[in-house]
Amino acid sequence: YSQTGTFSLYKMSGYSISSFIFFVFLIGVITKSATFPFHTWLPDASVAPTPVTAFLHAAVLVKIGVYGLLRIYWKTLVVEGNINWVLYLCVFSSLIAGVIALIEKDIKKILAYSTVSQLGFLLSGILSLNPKSIEGVLIFYIAHAIGKGGLFLTAGIIEKIFETKDITKMGGLMRNYPILTGGFLFSMLSVIGFPPFLGFFGKINIITGFLFNKNLICSFLLMLSSILTLLYMWRIFSYVFISRNGTLIKPVNGLNYMNFSVIICGFFSFFLGILYLFLKGGFFGY
Repeated sequence: YSQTGTFSLYKMSGYSISSFIFFVFLIGVITKSATFPFHTWLPDASVAPTPVTAFLHAAVLVKIGVYGLLRIYWKTLVVEGNINWVLYLCVFSSLIAGVIALIEKDIKKILAYSTVSQLGFLLSGILSLNPKSIEGVLIFYIAHAIGKGGLFLTAGIIEKIFETKDITKMGGLMRNYPILTGGFLFSMLSVIGFPPFLGFFGKINIITGFLFNKNLICSFLLMLSSILTLLYMWRIFSYVFISRNGTLIKPVNGLNYMNFSVIICGFFSFFLGILYLFLKGGFFGY
């Protein structure tokens, strides 16, 4: 404000700032959006009630940092100097969170580390400064909010059924709760980035933007991050829904109402992907 005399982002458009000022902004962004090394609070906060976790951790709270960086950095302020290190920090955050999720047993903490991983994916897309990646960020921003919301809601129901968060003590839900299984599966596939779910178009656009920039290293590392997402999500699905290791503790009161919210998230994860594909003229048009 002391340099520009205004708080209006519109009036600041094209204004150059030092890398130090950007760094100060960045500290706030990556703390809010749980990016390495300020990521540890998010898994710890997963003990909150499930509806709160689904709403704030998947859709609103952690996304504010992503939104803030996009508003401030993309087509607004110009940063002087090389800040590529920030890009690689976000990519590293996406990878390390994916690795931790592979060995975690607490279902809510796995989903929380998954959120950290996907936030790194989103922030990387913004820092590429490629319009294709930015389009992917906007798509995956929505896809992750819907899909991860559905996953957290399902995790809450599962915790009620088994009275534990340990996935190794669960099993058999596919046979006993097919509707819940379908809702979880659709949300899971979108977060993984499986076509034609909405998450696929977000991730593929982000990676394509890096390819357009001829940044093969980041393209490869983000593909690796997506593979890690597939592995730890399949690990949850295998333990909780397919295996028969667990014992169903008790029926859940109001399960039909809970199932409805999960199915809605799963449906929109699929429907919005089909809608986007239709607007783009199909896979060949895309």
